[in-house]
Amino acid sequence: MSNLNRQWLLKRRPQGALSVEDFEYREEDIPNGELNPGEILVRNVAFLCAPTMRNWMDEAGKNLHPTNGLGQPVTALSVGRVVDSANPELPVGARVSLISSWQDYTLVSGTILRPPTILPDGIN
Repeated sequence: MSNLNRQWLLKRRPQGALSVEDFEYREEDIPNGELNPGEILVRNVAFLCAPTMRNWMDEAGKNLHPTNGLGQPVTALSVGRVVDSANPELPVGARVSLISSWQDYTLVSGTILRPPTILPDGIN
């Protein structure tokens, strides 16, 4: 497993159409250390890029989903593989869909509103 976590951050709130200046690229170490009970570390492999994501970049109070924080990885639906787990329902190796962000690795708390869903075998 690489120690590099590539991320695309929301640099500023978009005004009108999105532009490259709304985002910032950053590389940092992957989250490491012992996981808290219920947490998992997911290696994201695919992201949804959909019009609704634009709403998540607006100021708070304008949509039903929590607003993406400035300086934080862009919120997105994703598919990934569990690479570390302290959650017996989501074992290492499980393929999951989840609300994540534009980064290689996501540390997922056991207390999030929409927990990851295990993908059944045969879905590629």
